[in-house]
Amino acid sequence: MSSHDLSVRQAYDLSRVLGRAPKSVVLVTVDAADTGHGQGLSPAVASALPDAVDVVLRVLVEETEKAGHQQT
Repeated sequence: MSSHDLSVRQAYDLSRVLGRAPKSVVLVTVDAADTGHGQGLSPAVASALPDAVDVVLRVLVEETEKAGHQQT
């Protein structure tokens, strides 16, 4: 078994057992219509990627601001 075979929940549980779990976890996902073999992103996923990146950046800014407020 590889850590690549773990679900998100299993990976988080493993990080807790190892004492390396983060205080919080935010998942940003893009629904996939086809998970078969192929090269590159499907057009639908490629078109959703900019929105997903925007969400990730917004979450990073929010979390950074929260951490800054907690330290002061």
